[in-house]
Amino acid sequence: MNTNKLNVLFSTAFLVGTLAFYSCSDAPNSHEAEVKNDVESVQQAPATAKEVAIDVTTSEITWIGTKITDKHNGTFKVKAGMFKVDANSVVGGSFDIDITSLKVSDIKNAKENEQLVMHLKSSDFFDAEKNPNAKFEITKIDPYQASADSSVKENSLRIPDPSHLVTGNLTLKGVTKTIIIPAKIVIETRSEGLFVTAKSNFNIDRTKWGMSYKSEGSVPDKFIHNKVNIGIDVKSVVSPSN
Repeated sequence: MNTNKLNVLFSTAFLVGTLAFYSCSDAPNSHEAEVKNDVESVQQAPATAKEVAIDVTTSEITWIGTKITDKHNGTFKVKAGMFKVDANSVVGGSFDIDITSLKVSDIKNAKENEQLVMHLKSSDFFDAEKNPNAKFEITKIDPYQASADSSVKENSLRIPDPSHLVTGNLTLKGVTKTIIIPAKIVIETRSEGLFVTAKSNFNIDRTKWGMSYKSEGSVPDKFIHNKVNIGIDVKSVVSPSN
């Protein structure tokens, strides 16, 4: 076999191997948020409900974005928020997300990191200048009913043993959609008072919130997955029970 044919075969094998390797950058394996057609109204909490403030220093929102050849992840800070607690159950609440606090965690080169941060804050994605805040507001909480396929598989970001199914209004880039997500909500009664934690992990379709930059099908072989993974880890301050 001549050298040219060997080079072609080697190049082809390398290309196939590269594509096989990059195919691993699929959208994250997590719960898929159900997006409702209409925006729901917030149910009024009982008059006996107590507001418990969220601790913005220990709470965090994570994100993961993927494309054919790569993926990136990072965080947002929680700006403010509270849980509404009645009869030792969370019955409502909301929290604000500081979009301007967006950080990229996986890129170590400072210049490249800043370039991606600025692009994600631009109008192609979150448009942080016009929409510096995002918000999640609970409209309803139901007990979680486990399904036959609810077990957490390897490499999954799903929350193990969710306790509740949370319906709420997620506002991103000035667009509000009602979503339904599983969550693990725990209330601890400590000697100092009540302590509440809420965790969730789910995928959303970013295009439903007006983020269509290089969405699937728009740029062949160079698209960014429509699915974006969101992780919620929100903790309250310890609030006196009375």
